[in-house]
Amino acid sequence: MRPTRLQHGLVACAALALASCMTGCTDGGKSIATCREGAWRISLEQRTDSLHALLLYVKGELTDSFLLPWPVYRLECGDLTGDGIPEVCVGVVKPTRYHPREERRLFIFHLFEGRYIRPLWLGSRVGNTLLDFHVCRDSTPACIHTTEYLGNGKGIRREYFHRGFGLQYRKDLTDTIRTRDLRP
Repeated sequence: MRPTRLQHGLVACAALALASCMTGCTDGGKSIATCREGAWRISLEQRTDSLHALLLYVKGELTDSFLLPWPVYRLECGDLTGDGIPEVCVGVVKPTRYHPREERRLFIFHLFEGRYIRPLWLGSRVGNTLLDFHVCRDSTPACIHTTEYLGNGKGIRREYFHRGFGLQYRKDLTDTIRTRDLRP
């Protein structure tokens, strides 16, 4: 099957954005969020309404980037694996193959060799519909606290930790709460 003109255009646009990112990234878009963990600085730059770029700086030098062609609602970092190198957690809004509704998702990236951004887990779902998340760095390895919608106007806050592939449920942090009381 041949690619459509739109697909060619999207590939060309992504290649152009990636090329501009790797050559400095100062005029490609505006920085909207930054995480700092030791020698690493991870910035999220918005290129268009739905095109973002993760930029990895090690000791002030741009070493890698990763394009996210979806709206982003959160960027947080923390050492989820316990290896001393932070993981990058990005909240995106997109449909997935098995959950075709456009919803909030959680993507986790690993800093391979401390210099390259590589996907660790591109989550289609946590236990229920994800409303928001926060990386809790109180312990090593860090864990993820989520706010999830249960349906019927109810929600819950839960704790997950990284285990091999994906997130493993640890415990509920609250009893069921009304969604109007939830604050992301």
